[in-house]
Amino acid sequence: MLLIKELPDKKQIRKGFKNDDVDASSIITILTMLKTSSDVMIAIEKFFTSKGLSHSRFTAMSVLMKTDGGLFPNELADEMGISRATVSTIVKGMETGKLVATSKSDSDGRMKKIVITEKGSALYEELLPEYFAILSSVANGLNKKDMKSATETMQFMLNNLAKMKE
Repeated sequence: MLLIKELPDKKQIRKGFKNDDVDASSIITILTMLKTSSDVMIAIEKFFTSKGLSHSRFTAMSVLMKTDGGLFPNELADEMGISRATVSTIVKGMETGKLVATSKSDSDGRMKKIVITEKGSALYEELLPEYFAILSSVANGLNKKDMKSATETMQFMLNNLAKMKE
């Protein structure tokens, strides 16, 4: 997360570089994106905390809502992009709150599948409109053309990031 109040300007960015190796405008764009993302995540976490939940638990519920027979812990971890140990911690808390349940696998009795409960499903459905309203409010006032441009820009950056990982 980027938790600074003021972003550096072009002069501050160029200060450490002897020539024009760095495109200060690109850096400002990325820093602005990071700051915006961090601030949105903070708002989302505050929302979920006020509801006695966390964004991680809500994400797990979202993934589980899309499955019929539940998921194994490693599958849930893969879907959420987190470690199995972290999923284990999330699931334990959700089991305590009766938001999910575990059941033995039909194919391997040692393995447990995680399924969302009726209580978890109802809570997810209840929170979804307010969650989407928070996300929508961030872009409130942008016209469709600007939103499309912003989406294309973010996708372009995601593609560049993927290339860097290769």
